[in-house]
Amino acid sequence: MDLEYLMIGIARGSADDLKEYYKATHEGIYSFAFSLLGDRYLARDAAVESYRRVIRNACVFDSAMSAELWHYGMLKNLCVNGLCDGAIAKAAAAEKKDNVSILLRCALFETAEDRGKIVALRAGAGLGAKETAEILWYNKLSCDSEYRRGLREAAAKADEVLGNKKGDGAFSDLSIPETEKLLADDLKRIVPDYFRLIEEETVTAFSNISSDSILLGEEDRALPGETVKEREARLREKNKERKKRNVTVAVAVAASVLLVACAAAAILFFTGRNKKPDESGEGGEPQFRTTASVCATGNKIYFSNYADGGRLYVYDAETKLSAPLGDCVPRDFSDAKDGKIYFRDSAKGELMVLDALSGSVKGTGIKGALPVVLGDSSVAFSSKAGVDILFPDGRTENIFTDNTDSVFRFDTDVIGDTIYFSAAPSDGLYRLSPYDDPDGEGVDYYVDKAMDGQVIYDFETVMEYVVFEDGEGGLYMVNTDSTGKNVTKLSGRLAAGAFSIYSDRIYYYGTAGDGSTRNAVYCISADDLLANKTPVFLFEPLPDPSRKKAAVSDIYAFEGGAAVYFSNGEKERPYNELVLYAFDNSVYGEEVSPKETVLFVSK
Repeated sequence: MDLEYLMIGIARGSADDLKEYYKATHEGIYSFAFSLLGDRYLARDAAVESYRRVIRNACVFDSAMSAELWHYGMLKNLCVNGLCDGAIAKAAAAEKKDNVSILLRCALFETAEDRGKIVALRAGAGLGAKETAEILWYNKLSCDSEYRRGLREAAAKADEVLGNKKGDGAFSDLSIPETEKLLADDLKRIVPDYFRLIEEETVTAFSNISSDSILLGEEDRALPGETVKEREARLREKNKERKKRNVTVAVAVAASVLLVACAAAAILFFTGRNKKPDESGEGGEPQFRTTASVCATGNKIYFSNYADGGRLYVYDAETKLSAPLGDCVPRDFSDAKDGKIYFRDSAKGELMVLDALSGSVKGTGIKGALPVVLGDSSVAFSSKAGVDILFPDGRTENIFTDNTDSVFRFDTDVIGDTIYFSAAPSDGLYRLSPYDDPDGEGVDYYVDKAMDGQVIYDFETVMEYVVFEDGEGGLYMVNTDSTGKNVTKLSGRLAAGAFSIYSDRIYYYGTAGDGSTRNAVYCISADDLLANKTPVFLFEPLPDPSRKKAAVSDIYAFEGGAAVYFSNGEKERPYNELVLYAFDNSVYGEEVSPKETVLFVSK
């Protein structure tokens, strides 16, 4: 049955197509909701509300997508967001699971990690490993393995509860397909017929819950009976304690960096740029939303829109239109290669891949940050272990182990197939260089210190050079073969550490070192910087009274111009603005008169 075709009928108001779609999907939808919420009546309410959202949004459904995956995504958002509501959390804590078999109860609610959700989608909804992995943001192979482990674990736990002994007809004696069929039958048996409730449009527990994106992580869900104000107060206290712990960790790791060779350092380092953790608690971000998350390829510009919760948006330079592209909150965009861009979803800490040709966004199921694409299209990224590589076939391999137990490197980049990472507050830059394994088992990496004597925060590469800022307004360039010697310093100074490289040119916001104290956007080629020439004035971002004292805090250069980010750096009353300045940057050495387009304003 073509569910996508039925979705077109639903958009046109066809009751028959809605009924057919419901018949094909209602068992799986209810099963998944039940696994997420742990309560049969809440599961029914969430399922009912998810169909109402399908009816409401069918007119904007893209028939090139999977109707099932679209629907399950909205349902997941509803359930996770619902558990952040005190009333729903209280109802979920009651755990009304009557008329549920012991095997099913064990499979959905007493197995490790996400195995219960995987069982619900595989056995209850009949989805394959690929579709299940996409819904739960898993790696396909990991998802398949977790499903089998979940079935075995559920059988063992059910036997333990019932006192069954292996060899005497216990659940553990069954094959994987036999266990799967038992669970599928059990799930089918408990699913109610709730079609009438969909049509009635009565208020459900989830009527006012967002299904657009996951607004809060599961760790921040409400306690049973907790009001919104009570939850917010508790989370504020929790965040204060988290900050105290992070400062302590930062000091401890900074000390260990001095003792451990090739160490990668702590996320936090309080300097003039005032580094603090971002909202996900993973990775470092200067102050509060003072760095832009932007990437461009072709005529498309991708960015994190803080006017819409930080969601991924795309701006088309030809049509001049912006549109949301996904519910993730992007950070750490890689460069585009073969039409693909990798980034970290800061809401979940997961690596995502954006296909710029189709506009699709998919999760990899891998926790990580700072992805950079290598020549063979594999992706190096910062992991909790150290530095890992994600290969095109989905395999991952750790190539550097961090012995200091810090979470992420500070910044990464690549020249050829050599991976560089900085680990401020330790000095220098580290590199991971590939070499052929003498045992004939592929490629290994060795780590060494690429640069000494410099404290390096953000950095970028241009040709064989590394360009970096020191957190105090200084911008430097050094040849990677010189081990930190013969460093060239920019005559001017950066404001807020804002610089970007496009082609062989460095774009930055600051002063030119010509005696003027006026901050503006300047450009200088790598060769001119080596020759100690004065940077070229491009333009001065015009002041806007509505910016509430916000200043330029970041810049991103690309073919056709630069995106300039304004921020006031405040968490309680943040003001953020991303402005596109379009100009011909194939011409070098001249002042420009760019055309200004505001991509978003967040007040």
